Amino acid sequence: MVPDSVYFSRLNERNEEILQNILILEKHHSDLSDDESDRYALELAHIDFKINLVLDLMVQVFSKQLSLPPELFVSMSSSHLQWQCEQEFPRGNNLFLDIYLSSRFPRPLTLFGKVSNIESNEEGGFSILLDFEQISRPVQDLLERFIFMKHRRMIASSRRDT
Repeated sequence: MVPDSVYFSRLNERNEEILQNILILEKHHSDLSDDESDRYALELAHIDFKINLVLDLMVQVFSKQLSLPPELFVSMSSSHLQWQCEQEFPRGNNLFLDIYLSSRFPRPLTLFGKVSNIESNEEGGFSILLDFEQISRPVQDLLERFIFMKHRRMIASSRRDT
């Protein structure tokens, strides 16, 4: 059974808040003003570093108390998610997925969708494609920003490695 529109409205608000927090925490603050001798910019960078350090330590403490699922490689856009698993989900099934996007902010997005494709893979498992439904435009926009940021970092990292 699919929940009502009030439920999805609250879910979208929560997901929007989580994505905004993740984007803020994941943002690199390495860009100082053009005048690097600006003591205010340096002081702000120093304070920002300290706050991030405290947040990282808090997340480490809380993560040990949470039972987070193992990391899983997924392919994601703002409209769908694809992953490999051993469980088969019939095409057309409605699913709620909790997705942890950031180790720095261990709160999951809860996304709802319909299984649009399932294929057997060579290892005996399944490749599942879930099309998101009932996702608000602001959540889609924030997901696109998050995905773009991760993609950009992945490209930058691969360029440094070569």
